[in-house]
Amino acid sequence: MDLNRIRILVLNYFPWMLLSCLISPAVLGQQTNTVDGKKLSELMAPIEEWHSVRDRPAKGLSYTNWDRLISVARWIQQVDPRSVERALFDYQMEGSESGEFQRATSNEFMNDRKLVLLMRVIFEVPESLPDDGWRVEFGGWVTMGTDRNTNGTVNRAWPIRWNDGTPRLVSGFRGIQGINSRYDAAGEFNYLRTHYKMRDLSVVGKK
Repeated sequence: MDLNRIRILVLNYFPWMLLSCLISPAVLGQQTNTVDGKKLSELMAPIEEWHSVRDRPAKGLSYTNWDRLISVARWIQQVDPRSVERALFDYQMEGSESGEFQRATSNEFMNDRKLVLLMRVIFEVPESLPDDGWRVEFGGWVTMGTDRNTNGTVNRAWPIRWNDGTPRLVSGFRGIQGINSRYDAAGEFNYLRTHYKMRDLSVVGKK
């Protein structure tokens, strides 16, 4: 091969080869971070549970706890969603002796109550929609009407409401009911990410 032909090949193809090496999957919009159940457990451990309405005095969540929840949500937003779904399931099965999803221990139910809050921090779920019969479809949470707004619409972000970037609870935990009613965090994560955008947590702050 003569030198002129080599020069042409280098000039035509080398820039593209170099560019393909420099562009990382992150630049192309592909999420390379992953998470597993163990890592999620470590992240969620310091977070308080969603307290029961029977607690006296009534407990909301502290500023510190909201900050922790928001930090975990911000991190999850950067992770491959397929690994998130698997991690959510593994986290909910953590410590399970029966191996059956619906036969959860009290500690697993406590973890479920953390996850339902996390989902509503990760995603910008509407707080005012027409009442079309929709309820929390992925768990039999008892709302006792606290998911309804004064104008007759429904707060799908229940049990959270946001005010100028600040979250607050509108209800304590009231119970869960129904057959096979355990909260399916992985299922709801998949539903929310295909229906709603992720919340812009860069504007979230404390008032």
